[in-house]
Amino acid sequence: PTPAQRAAARAAGESPGGSIMIHGQWDGFGWLGWLMQNYDWTNGCIGLANSDIDEMWTMIAWNTPVEIIP
Repeated sequence: PTPAQRAAARAAGESPGGSIMIHGQWDGFGWLGWLMQNYDWTNGCIGLANSDIDEMWTMIAWNTPVEIIP
């Protein structure tokens, strides 16, 4: 969050959040990828099907910076 977003959250008595991650599904739930993509199950993160995470690992180097633009 930006300093302004942190200040607004503090004034509202809320958490401004923190790390936004890109991740797959919980262990053992990969078979639900087709269904889980229809729901907001990540609490603000970017959720991918486990098969998409596997593909992403083959295309992007470790520690590559990612810019998230809403």
